[in-house]
Amino acid sequence: PELLGNLDFILLSKTSMLRDALEHLENSEDYWAVVVDSLWSYQNIMAQEIIDAELAADTLALQKNPQSRKVLHDPDLLEQRDWGRILHRFWVDVSRLQHLAITPPYRHVIVTCQLGERPDPKDPKRQEMIYYPMLRGAWQTLVGLHFSLVGYLEAGSYQQRGEVVFKNRLYTFPQGNYMAKSRYDLPPVIEMPTAGI
Repeated sequence: PELLGNLDFILLSKTSMLRDALEHLENSEDYWAVVVDSLWSYQNIMAQEIIDAELAADTLALQKNPQSRKVLHDPDLLEQRDWGRILHRFWVDVSRLQHLAITPPYRHVIVTCQLGERPDPKDPKRQEMIYYPMLRGAWQTLVGLHFSLVGYLEAGSYQQRGEVVFKNRLYTFPQGNYMAKSRYDLPPVIEMPTAGI
């Protein structure tokens, strides 16, 4: 890995890179903390790998049988049949991350997710918050099994009465579809959580 300051940093471009890193961490005591930024980016890499594999398989099938009515996989979008595969693979990797935290030498494991907006289907004039990665159906319930704390970091600035106001606040209760009750005795809101970083 490249050296970023005093941190070992790997820029992931394929899922096998994270799995190789996990294998190294599972057999090493060199690190006390692991951060994945972000799970949404990682899920996107995984999705593209699945799309590419399906597209290659469809293309090969059509080459072998040009008369087939088979339709090529969309090169940009996941199809319904892909979601089960991607979510299963995703949680296998998340489980390995969790394992780093609950087995000696007990590493701190932190993952970030992303936040977006889209028109509210009930009121198109309003925006609703969307939390990524997208979790569907029963997969939402697994968050509480894998993570001890789910929080929402609000950081940024805005104008108020002609002055710039900065926000740096961590909400320690679950957000959106990430349902996980905190296992720590923390206040619901922590002001300036990154002050010492």
